Amino acid sequence: MTSRLPDLLVDPLNPEEMLLQSKALVPLSGESRVELQRIVSLNKLDNYTEMDVREEIVSPVLRILGYRKESMFSVEREKWLRILEKGLSADYSMTLWEEDFWVIEAKKPSVTNGCFKYEHLWQAVQYAIHPKINAALVVLCDGHAFEIFDREQSLEAPILRLERQNLVRDFDQLRVVLGPLQAWFFQKRRVIRLLDKVFGKEFQLGRMEEFRGLVDRRLRAKEQQVILNNRALNESTGDNAHIERLRTADVVEIVEGALSVALPWPMIEAATASLITQGEPSPFLILHRIFPETARAANDVFFAHALFYLIRLSEFKSHLLWLPPWLGSTHTDGIATEEAIKRLIGLCLTHFATDPVRKTILLYANGVRRLFKAFMVLFPQLHRSAELAHAMQRYTGDEFDFAQLVSSPKRHLILSFDSVEAIATHQFVSKYKDRNGTFLLESAKLELKHLWDFERRLLSSVENYQAVLRELDLGECHPTEACGVRYDQLGHYSLCMLDRFPKWRTYTLTEHHSEVECIASLGSWKAREWLVKSAADVLLAPDQVFADRFFFGNLELATALRDAYGFR
Repeated sequence: MTSRLPDLLVDPLNPEEMLLQSKALVPLSGESRVELQRIVSLNKLDNYTEMDVREEIVSPVLRILGYRKESMFSVEREKWLRILEKGLSADYSMTLWEEDFWVIEAKKPSVTNGCFKYEHLWQAVQYAIHPKINAALVVLCDGHAFEIFDREQSLEAPILRLERQNLVRDFDQLRVVLGPLQAWFFQKRRVIRLLDKVFGKEFQLGRMEEFRGLVDRRLRAKEQQVILNNRALNESTGDNAHIERLRTADVVEIVEGALSVALPWPMIEAATASLITQGEPSPFLILHRIFPETARAANDVFFAHALFYLIRLSEFKSHLLWLPPWLGSTHTDGIATEEAIKRLIGLCLTHFATDPVRKTILLYANGVRRLFKAFMVLFPQLHRSAELAHAMQRYTGDEFDFAQLVSSPKRHLILSFDSVEAIATHQFVSKYKDRNGTFLLESAKLELKHLWDFERRLLSSVENYQAVLRELDLGECHPTEACGVRYDQLGHYSLCMLDRFPKWRTYTLTEHHSEVECIASLGSWKAREWLVKSAADVLLAPDQVFADRFFFGNLELATALRDAYGFR
């Protein structure tokens, strides 16, 4: 096989552009490989007609590539065209979302024997240049070989020639050019290629600026159509793939990967339902992972989700055979699940005031996230990894996945906050556990205080951190700067979980009314909603309350970070 693949790089020196303007291949199925092997094993091609080549070789190859009638990536057969008074009939025209992207013409093996002539290529080119098709890629197949021409680059030599006997080994060479998404990205690169051709000869900057405005207006005019296309795609393919993944994920993936991240309600329910199902007949292993006897890495969101899981579990298990001592006491006849829920509610609503070990870990998670974000804000050169992560997401990710819809360099930067917070918190907990699993509290608190001091010095090194943050405009929904400084994320998020259960909402308002009022004074809109109070009706907590809750009573540090982040 010889091949000269089309340029996959907009700029050969810019690998990021290549990632953004092309798509990684997914592995072929075993069934497809078997079918390719069948095509390779054909040995009586001298008796084949053109129709035989279509049915036995071309059509199966098109299906393996991903083209099927009445799909997003369809195929039109015997497409009727006219040039002046002459009628033409194209064998195949491949369409993506009802737009023609490339054509293929089948030939009788005995005529060409894999060596295509002028009249064969010219016949296919006429189809490609017709206004109803306007495709750059032209493919010929006589059963012995496939040849692909890019008519806008060269009609003297193909960009790819693939012999049938090498079809199994080298089929990815064909896929990288003709696969549906590959052809779609080829068309995008085709637009860029035309821009290079036209503006390589431009000599007026004013004309270039005018054209840039014209293109920008056309793209903006398409934004609403893109939104409509996305809605239609979700209706046809479904947008619940991420929920389905949670439903089928294993316990470790859910507990360690999902519970620490704020999720939409359907995903919370899916993750919780999966844990409950996998906990049958005994939830011991799941409970032990979420609520181990010794301290574990966790953040505010983790414990709120853990509370939600425990409440859902109580609907199926009124008694549990095991819970850690810090969450319940051991009884021969089991532990009432509701007692454990009450204990956990009290801890969450007071930010683990009576459990300094877990409180320290939560405060460290908040602090390290704030510090890492400050680094990203103050040193934009560190954003490069997020830009490359976005490019890799574009290149390797499923084009129809939710992650592709929302991907951007800024989003990947925000996702890195989650990752760094999780990694650093795990390291922090491991560092301060001795061989017996005992947490070295005072040593851990000392490191936490050093982290706070460094955070304060870093923020004071710039004149107005909050102004720099606003100008960067990351669009982060998580209140990173406020958490553990002027806002109790654990208390607020726990109330959001409890709000789904009228019984536990009533219990909390009755038994923990003062804690709900405190959380309201710390900025929780959910607490204000429970208390039927507006923001104006709730006084901000005194500075000492923030200091006690988040800084072990250190008022000077609490006010310094408050001012550095611009809170009042």
